[in-house]
Amino acid sequence: MPGPLTTADVERALAFQAVTRAACSDTVHQLPFGRVVATPSLPLVYSLNAVEVLVDGTRVEEAEAELPDVPRPGILVVAEEDHDRFRSALNDCDVDDELTMVLDRVPDAPPADRVREGTRDEIAALQRQWLTEDFASQGPEAIDQLMGYMERQWVAHGTRAFVSPGAESMALLWSDGVTANIEDVYTSPDARGNGHARALVSHTAALAASEGHETVFLVADAGDTPQQLYERLGFVPAARALRFTRIPDAED
Repeated sequence: MPGPLTTADVERALAFQAVTRAACSDTVHQLPFGRVVATPSLPLVYSLNAVEVLVDGTRVEEAEAELPDVPRPGILVVAEEDHDRFRSALNDCDVDDELTMVLDRVPDAPPADRVREGTRDEIAALQRQWLTEDFASQGPEAIDQLMGYMERQWVAHGTRAFVSPGAESMALLWSDGVTANIEDVYTSPDARGNGHARALVSHTAALAASEGHETVFLVADAGDTPQQLYERLGFVPAARALRFTRIPDAED
């Protein structure tokens, strides 16, 4: 059951994320300092085409030498002591600051009429809307490939999906029986401000805790507004990872 944050919680949450990426990738190659995940079948999905740095003290040049040959390869730095050094060296990259948050206090479940189970079609429609909102500049092919990634995630974890009554908002729940991951929390722009995300996260967190999961977690953008909501609902910061994405040259 969720409780005060432990080292085991952090390890289980990070391991769950690593297993998810591996399950969705075409290949995984182990390295002395981490691994490379590569997915030529989805070359525009940088989460699945990246060097993952897991060992403190890894040289930036070592990681760059292993980058997959795709349009937007990435470097995921999980080893927190290396964050500043990689950020300084890779200043020509986009940077995502990914904050893993672990549940240490179970929230009250919302009223039953605030949440219902969602269908695959409802979730797919919301996912495409979300991707179009956030990644339109990358083009329709990138959005299609990201949808393919989400389909792989859906299959990998026996996804349970929940939506608001009118399917304006969603949250997914993935589980391996010990660890539960709340993912894809999203609300359509015209439905925001109505408490849908709060209700969905509260419901999925309370459900996962009631089923006896030892660790319940989600991943937020560090410093972004949803982090504050998740903290109010009982999640605490547990680990940070920086994802550097190589920006193609203008002529590419």
